[in-house]
Amino acid sequence: MPTETSTIKSKRDKEKTRKKADSDKQKKLDSLSLPLEPENYVLIGIGCFGLLVGYLLMAYDNNVDGFFSRTFSPVIIIASFVWMFYAILHKPKPKP
Repeated sequence: MPTETSTIKSKRDKEKTRKKADSDKQKKLDSLSLPLEPENYVLIGIGCFGLLVGYLLMAYDNNVDGFFSRTFSPVIIIASFVWMFYAILHKPKPKP
């Protein structure tokens, strides 16, 4: 038959084990969080849309020497890549 002190020790051990398990779960959840804020993902989506528009404009103009395929589309594509670079590095202001 277990003594009173062994029962208390086993309860303490169970409590420590449970706290450690909770701590491990919290660490796992923290490691699964997204590296960027939602605002960053919206900005990246705008950049992807700009890339899509630039490539579609390039494909629309079948002539290799046309204005859209030679001048306008590359400017839009480069601007979209710069925008996406900014979107990744952008740190949103904390909400009050």
